[in-house]
Amino acid sequence: MASARPNCTTALQPTDRRSCRLSRAGWRSPLFSIPVRISWCAVFLLCAVAAGTAATVHLAWDPPAKNADGSPLTGLQGYKLHYGIESGSYDCQIDVGSDTGASISGLAPTVTYYFSVTAYNCEGKESDFAGEFAWKWCDENGGKDEYIWLEAENGDLAAPISVLEDLEASGGRYVRTDTIENGGTELTFHVRGGDYVIWARAAAGPLYYFQSYNSFHVSVDGETEDVWDINVDLPESEATNWCWDAVSGRGEGSWTNVQLDPRVFSLAEGQHTLRLRSREAHSKLDLILITSDLGCVPEQMLAREDGDGDGQSDTWEQAYFDACTGAGTLPDDDPDGDGASNLQEYVSGTDPMSAASHATVAIDAVNGSPRVSFDALAAQGFGYAGTRRYYTLQTRRSLTAGDWRVVPGFESILATNQAVVHRVGPGEKVGYYRTRIELR
Repeated sequence: MASARPNCTTALQPTDRRSCRLSRAGWRSPLFSIPVRISWCAVFLLCAVAAGTAATVHLAWDPPAKNADGSPLTGLQGYKLHYGIESGSYDCQIDVGSDTGASISGLAPTVTYYFSVTAYNCEGKESDFAGEFAWKWCDENGGKDEYIWLEAENGDLAAPISVLEDLEASGGRYVRTDTIENGGTELTFHVRGGDYVIWARAAAGPLYYFQSYNSFHVSVDGETEDVWDINVDLPESEATNWCWDAVSGRGEGSWTNVQLDPRVFSLAEGQHTLRLRSREAHSKLDLILITSDLGCVPEQMLAREDGDGDGQSDTWEQAYFDACTGAGTLPDDDPDGDGASNLQEYVSGTDPMSAASHATVAIDAVNGSPRVSFDALAAQGFGYAGTRRYYTLQTRRSLTAGDWRVVPGFESILATNQAVVHRVGPGEKVGYYRTRIELR
């Protein structure tokens, strides 16, 4: 097993922040708010992959815009990435130059690592630490399967294909093929390596002569396509409804004799590309799940039942705590110590077991004008079936007094994993900002 203490001579590679997309779906839940957290440089995890007994993490950060005293930043030369196994105490320091991302390999499983970044100028003066990011990998020997959620509309779309709105779709949007044998979506993802099945939430177009048509050509990493006939056992009257189906393959068979059901994909550690290409017009595609849990059933995983009545989905509690009741699982508990309760983490779609995962608002400046931004996470994954997440941006002049008011144009924004940006106008008074998040 790899040593827990990091090897400071381990390989370091620049990271392209576009190379990995992580995607984090009816009763009404409580509301909550988190005040803004401001720092010059936000460190975040792009993705993590693992093989054998060691893991690699890919991190990136936003460059600073100004000095600590508020003056314009000039002469920025580069960054130093610091990490170790104790919070605030970093055994390793690596100069990454002007890159705003890096990969660290050789990290041991079940060990928490802490990362931070400093910046330095051409005179060698170094900034304070830019906050801290904690990360821990539980390997497959620890019983943790991978569940990778992807929105079809967030892939690289090849025309002709339409992105349409539907309140019944995850994140409120889905893609629909417009013609036969043309158009589709291509999605990039990272895995630890092993055998995987792919599930998708799909629906057929309108019935045509009492028959529904719903199939795609599917390929991974540019290999030979196979036909995925979606829910062929469903009655025609039900095929136009949203349904989950495991990606299958005809092989040498036909749509009435599917030979690979489900189709199992053997994938090596690293980045892969999933391509779904139109075969029949008007087929609909919504949420996609890639998982090493070969026996999973998405409908059961996503169910929002709340048997103990604590406001948190039972499947969400099982996913994070392996239990629905007990110490650390209660709505007001905060097992990761990040200041957000379990219920607040459930509503916001963040990880209740990671102090680095919490709802945040960022403030910076563009051409001297303040800009407020946040990521609106779609309600998808464990325990969000039939649910949508909405964000409202609020502001007030004082952090401790006065009423929070809604920023005009930023009320009840449906989350579809988009970045929401508010540029403060010349006549607008700058104050404190927070997001109000709710599930409906």
